[in-house]
Amino acid sequence: STRVRSSAASDVYKRQIITFARKLGQTFAASGTMMLLDWAGYNSTASIQAAGVGDKILTAATLVPAIAYSVTFLIFAFWYPLNKKRLEKLHEDLKEVRKEEFEEIEEIEQKANA
Repeated sequence: STRVRSSAASDVYKRQIITFARKLGQTFAASGTMMLLDWAGYNSTASIQAAGVGDKILTAATLVPAIAYSVTFLIFAFWYPLNKKRLEKLHEDLKEVRKEEFEEIEEIEQKANA
């Protein structure tokens, strides 16, 4: 019973953290976009942009994702490799957690029906 209550509280905290992380990510994305436009020399009040602004924006639009994907690849390749052995271990751990939770729920239902 305590675990079920603490699990519900844990879910609330997880949702709060995810919401905060999303807001933080949106802030960084908006700020980064503004910095890249400033770097490119974009002028929002000009009807015609200076020469080279479009090329810099295109460079940023292709270079930033390439760098982000490369960093993501390096993280998953070296820091958190998901090879067959690790996946099997994760599956076994997950089965064990689910089994424990199922047994706990069964126990609670039996006490409620008694």
